[in-house]
Amino acid sequence: MIPEDLQKELDKHMQQQNSRSIPEFEGYSPDEMHELMYAPFFMGTPIQLKKLPTEDYQKVPIFRLFKNLADIVSREKELKLTTTGALPVKYVCELYQKSGIKDFWIESGLKKLRLEGDCEPVHLTRILFSISGVAKIRNNKLSLTKKGEKILADDHLTLQTILEIFGHKFNWAYLDGFGDNMVGQRAFAYSLVLLSIYGSKSRPAEFYANKYFRAFPTMIDEMDDSFRTKEARAMSCYISRTFSRFLDYLGLIEPSEKIKWNSSSDPQRPIIRTDLFNKMLKCQAPLNKKNYH
Repeated sequence: MIPEDLQKELDKHMQQQNSRSIPEFEGYSPDEMHELMYAPFFMGTPIQLKKLPTEDYQKVPIFRLFKNLADIVSREKELKLTTTGALPVKYVCELYQKSGIKDFWIESGLKKLRLEGDCEPVHLTRILFSISGVAKIRNNKLSLTKKGEKILADDHLTLQTILEIFGHKFNWAYLDGFGDNMVGQRAFAYSLVLLSIYGSKSRPAEFYANKYFRAFPTMIDEMDDSFRTKEARAMSCYISRTFSRFLDYLGLIEPSEKIKWNSSSDPQRPIIRTDLFNKMLKCQAPLNKKNYH
């Protein structure tokens, strides 16, 4: 047994260690970083989801797709899926046209819209919708749940649900070819914090990737071997997942002039946050502000 006085000293030392400012974390403490990794958007954590004016929810591309899919399912009562569990093409086309999205491969003429899988934003939305608890699938038919109807009636709750499922439940490694690892997805809220700190002016995507791997250097080791170095592959992976497949879908960064809705991993892609970012998110400075920029 550890003497009571010694245990108190050990507890005090541990508390001091976990609350100290870490330069590699932009001044956040290990405790604050733990909150960013495992409980973002909860009350008291460094990043909060704010309520938007009603019209601004429609500026979030993945929200538009999600709500439009909900409208279709509500209209059809039970939406019969294909034998592979995908949306029939007529609904894929309706979502693509109604939601005002742009898919690089379709818009460039390199791919025709024949199947759900031909349009990544629609495919992603159907997956998020199916695993969110908003809908259920029985006898290969998609329908809304009672819980889903309540969520969908509240735009803020709907967006919160999308963020939680997108950030924590959906596997970011799906379809991207970078291997089964957590690069970008682990501590995704830290990337939002970085954008809050530095995103008011245009900076290359590699700037954020370097900041991310400075905080989480062991993430590089999760990359599999290829013809490129692990560092270069990790850089491309982070940029593709974080910007082209997360922040673009949320409308939180300005879209590229040349490429929209594709899986670009260009390290020189200019990144600047949109006005929507500050309306949607509130980032709190570290409790110990010594190293906060």
